Amino acid sequence: MLSNFKVQIIDDEEDLCFLLSKALQKSTAHVISSHTLEQGIEDFQNFKPDWLILDNNLPDGLGWENASKFFELSPAIKIIYISANPDSIVKYGLSESSCFTKPLNFSAILNAITKEG
Repeated sequence: MLSNFKVQIIDDEEDLCFLLSKALQKSTAHVISSHTLEQGIEDFQNFKPDWLILDNNLPDGLGWENASKFFELSPAIKIIYISANPDSIVKYGLSESSCFTKPLNFSAILNAITKEG
């Protein structure tokens, strides 16, 4: 159960953000979406999420290359990385347990969040 969790999604695909938000909200998470890296950083500072779902290819930069900015703002942040490119996981040396490729399996993302708490 995601009760009282705050989750921020940063992805330029508005439909994906809407659908993923609805799936997370069913688990009683509070969810916001941002569609650019710049807006995402600003929203992150105001919202202070427990979890960040971060896309890699954004209109104004590469999300994964900027993940350190989110850790600087909140060292305890838990990040789930998403991308349409499965090769990104290897390129960035990320754990497969925190990375998901599009099309997304919403149940797997919910399980990852609830498992980590």
